Amino acid sequence: MAHVVWGLYLAGEPIFAVVVMAICIGAIIIFGSRRFYIGRFIFPAITAVFVFIALPVVYASYVGLPILAPVTSSFLTVSLTII
Repeated sequence: MAHVVWGLYLAGEPIFAVVVMAICIGAIIIFGSRRFYIGRFIFPAITAVFVFIALPVVYASYVGLPILAPVTSSFLTVSLTII
């Protein structure tokens, strides 16, 4: 696990490395403890929703935001100049 996380970090993907580390730590805690037996059935579903739905939306927003910032600021400047 540590080699995968470290490799992702060195590859320039620190956010994805933190997500992988959090999922691995969560799996170790949930599947390693008798107290969280019910969580063994819920954890894979929550993890799948987070990895395949929430993470791509947040990451795409993070990547696309700097691209749209100059367009938005120039649009606002033009609209304020016209008024």
